[in-house]
Amino acid sequence: MSEKNKDQPAHELLAAMFDTIVEEAKRNDRFAEDLLSTLPKAGALLSQGQKPKAAPKPQRTAKPSDDFAPAAYNPINLYREFGEDLTRVKLQKLTCSNLNSLIRHFKLRQKLKLKGKSQTKQTLITALLTFAAEYDRQRKGAAG
Repeated sequence: MSEKNKDQPAHELLAAMFDTIVEEAKRNDRFAEDLLSTLPKAGALLSQGQKPKAAPKPQRTAKPSDDFAPAAYNPINLYREFGEDLTRVKLQKLTCSNLNSLIRHFKLRQKLKLKGKSQTKQTLITALLTFAAEYDRQRKGAAG
């Protein structure tokens, strides 16, 4: 630690460190995914004295894929497994066409209350996440 840092309160050093992490996550999707995927698991593993494993490398597709499988992107399952932030990152990698295929596959158009045919990618992702979160809340409430 440098002389300058010794005089700074710990909370300021931590704030600077987390700001750096946030800025890197904004620039680097892979870093953001790796970081988010470790959060829910890290607490459980560390409480058991285990070290978290590195996150698996995501499969990236730059273009819409003809072999897109909507069943692999069930919004409820993704939300339950990864939480809102990582699910958003995963859905962000899909094209609007793939998101619409996903919505058609799960027959969610009316449940998402989407009006009109042309929706932005962000609107579709937000609608899917809102639906998954609400569905999950209702199911947890029903399980009591």
